Amino acid sequence: MPKRNRINRYRSYGWSWKKIAGIYGVSPTTARRWSVQ
Repeated sequence: MPKRNRINRYRSYGWSWKKIAGIYGVSPTTARRWSVQ
């Protein structure tokens, strides 16, 4: 499954960008950019 789909699912759970970014070891900005690719 693409990262975008997984990230969007995390967002639907109400997770913060910071929490999602922490999973991948990246900055919240990077996680947000992945979600819109």
